[in-house]
Amino acid sequence: MWATASDEDEYVSSGWIGRYFDYEFPAFQDAQPTIPPALQIGVQTDLVFQSSQRNLALAISSPNEFYKLALSGQLYDVNIDDIVPAKKELKFVRQVANSAFRYSQSIRDAYNSGRNEEAYPDNNLAQQLAIVAKLIKGNLGTKVYLVYIDGFDTHANQYDNHLRLLNRLSTSVAAFFKDLQKQGYDDKVLGMTFSEFGRTIYENGSAGTDHGTSAPMLLFTKDIGKEVVGNPPDLINTDQYGDPYFERDFRDVYATVLKNWFGMPPEVVDFVVGKDKEIMNNLIPSVQPPVGTEAFKALLGHRSVAGKPNQLEFYYSVLQQGQVIIELMDTSGQVIRTLKDEFSEKGSFTFVLDTKNMPYEMVIIYYRMKTGGRIFERRLKVE
Repeated sequence: MWATASDEDEYVSSGWIGRYFDYEFPAFQDAQPTIPPALQIGVQTDLVFQSSQRNLALAISSPNEFYKLALSGQLYDVNIDDIVPAKKELKFVRQVANSAFRYSQSIRDAYNSGRNEEAYPDNNLAQQLAIVAKLIKGNLGTKVYLVYIDGFDTHANQYDNHLRLLNRLSTSVAAFFKDLQKQGYDDKVLGMTFSEFGRTIYENGSAGTDHGTSAPMLLFTKDIGKEVVGNPPDLINTDQYGDPYFERDFRDVYATVLKNWFGMPPEVVDFVVGKDKEIMNNLIPSVQPPVGTEAFKALLGHRSVAGKPNQLEFYYSVLQQGQVIIELMDTSGQVIRTLKDEFSEKGSFTFVLDTKNMPYEMVIIYYRMKTGGRIFERRLKVE
């Protein structure tokens, strides 16, 4: 439920961030971006990033695996002795895997451009956050990162373990935001915690707690309030299982992040987390202008060619290299002709279209560009 934002009696196969990406990257299948929309440091991609078609996150198993990719541009070493047939086949498989890894160049560029300017604690969470800070400061452009800290399933000896874990979380996040602050990124990044389940109020027989129904969420960014939002949990008036009643639906927090941080319109918020979720306007700063649909801009247009009435010049620019598809469509959305379908470097481009042999007379049609997972559409009058 934490990943899908579903109701307790509802089965949903997509994650809430994945549904947000469905809106943000409608052309992901046709014109995939060269930067990962989401990056997770973990064994496999989390359900939270599952869209209607596929999981849109890049998952790297550990900080060590990431460093291998960032420094060499490949995940798997191909410098192996291939005299033995089995090793020759292994080398081939590794070469295919490396060549299919389309994000490697953009990740290497960002990793080499960014730098850590703060000392981080010596623990796994801090190592993950140091990587994220470096990629953000290197302008990778990835919108969502997921890191993890485990050990909170404290069925026994909770006091010492929980204290140690919270200290690890606190010192790691503090170092992360101090690092971001050095180059003015601390007000451009929002951190949020979520878990698989809450904990019971009362101890069990092993000085621990068991799975419960309610849990806290922590949010971090510059100029965020330091107080608890809402009322403290009522530990006296509980449900039949001894769990406190939750005051806030966790999806209210998701909805607030989507609207106030990603700048999503209300209909998109409803699509992602369901209707009737309450926006908590005192929770996080509102980003102005919104960073959602304006985060990637592309120039797309057309103009007449002087002295050549049957020719149109199309012009476009993209801010990141990747596949570019430009199509003509009729008013029903049916593709009439594909004008461009090629991999392009970032930059500005033009091409000329001869309209005299088109199978229609003076009609309104549309053209669209798919690039970086997004779609840009314009109207065109052909005479």
